Amino acid sequence: MKTTHKTAPKLPFNVPAPVEKALKTAGSRFDAFSVKAKNVAAKVGGDVQHSVQKAGAEAARRAEGVAKNVTETVGTAVEKGLHSLNVPTRKELRSLSAKVDGLGKKIDALKTRKAPRAKRSAR
Repeated sequence: MKTTHKTAPKLPFNVPAPVEKALKTAGSRFDAFSVKAKNVAAKVGGDVQHSVQKAGAEAARRAEGVAKNVTETVGTAVEKGLHSLNVPTRKELRSLSAKVDGLGKKIDALKTRKAPRAKRSAR
């Protein structure tokens, strides 16, 4: 956005030519400097925003890693504690339950396969 400056009113006294020239060009130079400053600010702002996003992603990644390590460490400690008390873990209980269910199915299959035999008469 370019702003235009009005020309300064004529002064009632003589101004040296270099000063008059500087006054006439001051507005346009100020506008040019303002545009450059805004461009630099936008670039720096974008760079800072990118750096903040990158740092946030890195922090989230590290937090996830720490949470995973803590979970594994606590899980291992709890499992060791349960074993020291001879208490099975949830995983072990599921495995045992699956084995018992499998054995129950095998027993049911054996029962249906074998028909009851007729008793022999004693001689």
